[in-house]
Amino acid sequence: MSRAEDFPLVEGHYRMTSDWSIFLPEAFHRRIEEGSLVLWRLGITTWINVWGNDNDDNAEKRLSRIQADRSSDAFNEIREEEAGLLRYAYRLREDATDERAAALYGFAIGVGGHVQIAVYFDTENSLLVAEGLWRSLKEHRDAA
Repeated sequence: MSRAEDFPLVEGHYRMTSDWSIFLPEAFHRRIEEGSLVLWRLGITTWINVWGNDNDDNAEKRLSRIQADRSSDAFNEIREEEAGLLRYAYRLREDATDERAAALYGFAIGVGGHVQIAVYFDTENSLLVAEGLWRSLKEHRDAA
């Protein structure tokens, strides 16, 4: 059985791919599971997927598809635009046997694709951290 100590720690500006990074305000363990990047520490876990823009769709069109696929139980929706990124997030209370807080699902939509992040946390006190992780997602359009 794996232990947290078996997984590397990452923190600060962490480059997830050549095009996307996230800012981690403290050390998080890192692993890949079921094709997703999983970053976690005590009380908070993120699942992250990075998607390309294979159809060369604009951000609004991609956001429309994301919104069409969200659960009807979504609440506290947020839409923001910043530095060429379109951000969208919502909360969702899921069936769980524990008493954790409603998860935050977020998207950062850029030119070359988008990042999908699900943040699960134990208490409402971690909501600001969850939102900070989502808002820290950055697209890097480095010259090749």
